Amino acid sequence: MTQYSIKLALLAASVALGTCVAASAEQITVGQGAIVTIQDAVDQALANADTSDTVLIPKGTYNESVTVLNAVLPGQAKLTIKRTGDGQVRIVGQGAAALHIQASENVVLQNLTLNSGSALDAVPALLIDGQSANIEVTSVVGVAGDDFGVVITGVTVLGACFTDCDFSDMGGCGFLLDGFGHELTNCEASACGLSGIVLTSSALNCMLSGCTAIANGGQWVTHPGVITLRGNGHYVKRTVAGGGGLDGFYVEGAGHRLLSCESNGNTNAGFNLDSSTVDTQVLVQNGTAKQNTYGLLGGGLGATVKSGIFNNNLNDGVRLTEGGTNLLSLTANGNGGHGVYVTAGVIGTKIRDCLMKNNGGEGVHVLGQLTWLERNEAKNGDGLVDGANPTDNNRGRDNTVSGGGINDF
Repeated sequence: MTQYSIKLALLAASVALGTCVAASAEQITVGQGAIVTIQDAVDQALANADTSDTVLIPKGTYNESVTVLNAVLPGQAKLTIKRTGDGQVRIVGQGAAALHIQASENVVLQNLTLNSGSALDAVPALLIDGQSANIEVTSVVGVAGDDFGVVITGVTVLGACFTDCDFSDMGGCGFLLDGFGHELTNCEASACGLSGIVLTSSALNCMLSGCTAIANGGQWVTHPGVITLRGNGHYVKRTVAGGGGLDGFYVEGAGHRLLSCESNGNTNAGFNLDSSTVDTQVLVQNGTAKQNTYGLLGGGLGATVKSGIFNNNLNDGVRLTEGGTNLLSLTANGNGGHGVYVTAGVIGTKIRDCLMKNNGGEGVHVLGQLTWLERNEAKNGDGLVDGANPTDNNRGRDNTVSGGGINDF
């Protein structure tokens, strides 16, 4: 039997058994034939079983709220919604989000401008909720004056990935994300009224890479950072948070890693490891914090701050208010207060291989207990000072002080 005969036999068998043959993938263009609106195109695409359809949108302004809901329709292999040709595609929501992805999987958005259509109403430009998964958003931007840019609600949303998206100038927040495994790459949320990027307490294992959030209000009591990291297990690298009304990076939860991040010019701290929660195994490595009130504030059980630069802050370079923090190979120079200040009641801090100089106070000033200093250097009049009681058992070895400073360790 030839290969062709085998294929014919298999096809005949499938028909005899009543199985369906999937429709071919389709490109559906808005404005052609009976497809008047974007919603018309989306509905037609979702009605096609087991296909990877593409909705093509010519340039223009579309006054409609578009909903993608494929949970109750035949399985959609993939749905892509994107601009075709040059020019801007602006979708303006009508009393709701411009685009709402609800209980849907494998949705791709490309080259769109989304506008909720009204400000200060908590309606986002893009809303993702329900049991949605594998959402890819590329080169999608918001419109200045909207309240919220992207909002993901619910722990059941999995794997939304944003690349080269910009939701700056929002009245509220650029990105407000619940859920699991989301990624933001080269995204921006600057000049927002509240926060730029927020990963909520129900967010898990998300990643920010190469993102920027500058000059946000940062006075949101619920989420007080220009970038707020709650939940657990987030990975943030080469990301900038600065010029905020409170903290640059506000961090609580467990297992976060912040690598090569920068946070300058914030009213409170560049990095705030919130000591009101248990920050377990949080890593801040190769971070830079300058011209804040504090370079780094807080601390936490198992937190490690390594190879960072905490210079020229108005008060302390690093102020620890929680025990169990490790400071390794960082510099704290030219701060208005101490280079490193271990406050009273803080237990079990370890400071190794750090350099402090030209600070307004001491290089290291310790009021806590069971503090260990090793191989640190204080220069230009900075000292390594133990201001606690002898019974607090602060110790050290191989530390050097030059320029007239005091060495208690």
